[in-house]
Amino acid sequence: MSPAAAQSHPGLRLLLREAPVVPVEADSLSPDRVDGLPRDQVRALPLFHGNKRKCVGDFFEVEGNGSETIEIEGDLRRFKKIGLGMTRGRLVVRGDTGMHLGAEMRGGEIEVFGGSGDWIGAEMSGGLIHIHGNAGNRAGAGYRGSETGMRHGAILIDGNASKVIDGERPAASLW
Repeated sequence: MSPAAAQSHPGLRLLLREAPVVPVEADSLSPDRVDGLPRDQVRALPLFHGNKRKCVGDFFEVEGNGSETIEIEGDLRRFKKIGLGMTRGRLVVRGDTGMHLGAEMRGGEIEVFGGSGDWIGAEMSGGLIHIHGNAGNRAGAGYRGSETGMRHGAILIDGNASKVIDGERPAASLW
């Protein structure tokens, strides 16, 4: 990205270097966690790659500083829990996402230009999730043993729930 383009882009931009083979727990990827952090601290935020502790900077090129607006680009089908417990801000994903996107979300907005895996918006109580593609199973559901699933907020799925993405099962089939 040119310096002029970087200056005109508000917020934080994460560009995936290479899709991981092993699942990554990515609950650090949320406006609640990154807002106000300088770039080096965003790079250092923890992610778990299988059973190994890694950092955001191990997977992503990081442009900009922490903000209430995050844009992530790449094949994130093996990244779980993006936007977990989110209360504010905006998260835009350009690519497919994995399981538990926006789970337990209470506010803010997540927009995905691609498909998503199972359990999006699980036990959500506010905010908006918009999937411009297909989604996996259990959108807005309660976790096993819970009495309720989604209570407030909205989940919009432009495609189908529990359908294929480009001839393959949704992201959840990767697990």
